[in-house]
Amino acid sequence: STDDTRTWLDSLQLDFIKIIHNETNQGYAKSNNIAVREAKGDTLILLNNDLEFEGDWLIPMLAILNEKDLRAGIVGNIQYKHGTETIDHAGVDLTYKSQFIHKTDFDENKPYSKAYVVTGACMAITKEDFDKAEGFSEDFINGCEDIDLCFKVRALGKAIYLSHQSRIMHHVSLSRDLVSQQNEKNS
Repeated sequence: STDDTRTWLDSLQLDFIKIIHNETNQGYAKSNNIAVREAKGDTLILLNNDLEFEGDWLIPMLAILNEKDLRAGIVGNIQYKHGTETIDHAGVDLTYKSQFIHKTDFDENKPYSKAYVVTGACMAITKEDFDKAEGFSEDFINGCEDIDLCFKVRALGKAIYLSHQSRIMHHVSLSRDLVSQQNEKNS
């Protein structure tokens, strides 16, 4: 960050928070891999830096992840574009042209659904599954590492779920360009 985020984080005096400073921007995959190596808990909640949360957004995600009969590997949620009622993400689909697109519809009468892929902007996964999948591939720079992780977790025999009851606001690519050579390379 180029603002006072670093100073603010250093001012937090909480035993349950560990601050890790990277001297340079390492990208989403590498930064999360660094953090996961330091994590002490059994459950990981991986988040983008441009999200806003309301209410009990995490509880429905954890309920799905912890339901043994579901064999959940990763759980995502419904993400709305900040300042609108427009859904940015309700899972990811593969089109007939072999392109990944964000779904924007879901069955509101069900608490969750299986998903092909969910976005890394907000996902829950056990540390054990993250480690078994060997984490995020650092070959990807800020894009598609979440898709790759979902594929690796599915290869472990686990399912990917979308919680319909967990909803957050996303500032949608505030920290990166949507159209770039890097995005093309990641794809």
